[in-house]
Amino acid sequence: LENKKYWLWYGIAVAAAVYTHYYLLFSVAAQGLFILIYLLKSRNAKLLWRAVGAYLLALILFLPWLKTFLQQLGRVEQNYWIPAISKWSVPGTIWKMAFGGQGIRNSVLAAAAAVTVILIILFLRKVRSFQKWHVFFGLVIPFVAAILISLRTNLYLDRYFVFASLYFVILITLTITHFKRYKTIWVITLAIATLFTFFKNWKELDIKDKPGMGEAARYVNSNARTSDQIYVGSSFVYFTFKYYNKTGLAPLLYSPGSLESIPHFSGTALLMNSDLITDFNLAPRNSNIYVLWTTGFGGSKPQVPGNWRELDEVSYPDAPGFKGEIFVTKYKVN
Repeated sequence: LENKKYWLWYGIAVAAAVYTHYYLLFSVAAQGLFILIYLLKSRNAKLLWRAVGAYLLALILFLPWLKTFLQQLGRVEQNYWIPAISKWSVPGTIWKMAFGGQGIRNSVLAAAAAVTVILIILFLRKVRSFQKWHVFFGLVIPFVAAILISLRTNLYLDRYFVFASLYFVILITLTITHFKRYKTIWVITLAIATLFTFFKNWKELDIKDKPGMGEAARYVNSNARTSDQIYVGSSFVYFTFKYYNKTGLAPLLYSPGSLESIPHFSGTALLMNSDLITDFNLAPRNSNIYVLWTTGFGGSKPQVPGNWRELDEVSYPDAPGFKGEIFVTKYKVN
């Protein structure tokens, strides 16, 4: 903590974290609270100014993106898709942190929540190091912040807690290592439970029989020619196709309106208006068109002009189940 370079790199890391995902603001807040308590405890004024300097540096580095952030924040408040938080949201997230999967019975969630509370109590009682508060805040603060914000705007979603899950793993590990008796049994039990749920989740995903966009893209890669066009009917799968696309053709995302009309939560931050085709009538005549679309995310087959003749259609179920099926429909423009 005495080394100035550490604080410099910490400020840069904080800025990079917020650029990466806004939810990391909660993790930064947890670290800031830990640093504040540590400085109050140590009464080290020099470290206080270095910490303030690190956070000021992070703010300065974030300023170029501040306008975009405020625009996105406004769009979030106007139109957001995350469901309302419920009494099972936190237990469900904790379960997925430990064992993954798409969900479990409420009775199991209640038991898992009780075990988690006991683990946290044991952690705070048995771990003597002051650094335990860094782990505790890193796990708890993101939950508290997300719940409080969700009272006004729904912002609670399981996958956003992937950053807090690191602290959950550390908490479990440190708690187990402080057991003087039966430590090995606890480790073996946890390893068996983790392996069991991993293979259970893998079986339920059924990826072998649900190749989704990977197989759909292979179909396009094998059949598309340089004179063809590729359109994608949903922004939710547009970037997925771009990842697998080996045709050398630049796919366009179909949208009846401009970029501003596309829901912000479906990848618009990475899109430009040049990525869009807003009118299928602009498709070149006598060309073959591959249209990729999905039944997932509330999607459906795009309506095409009457002079488009359907030549072929294939579909591939995607995993997990809420992603529906990926369709590739080939047309000839007359």
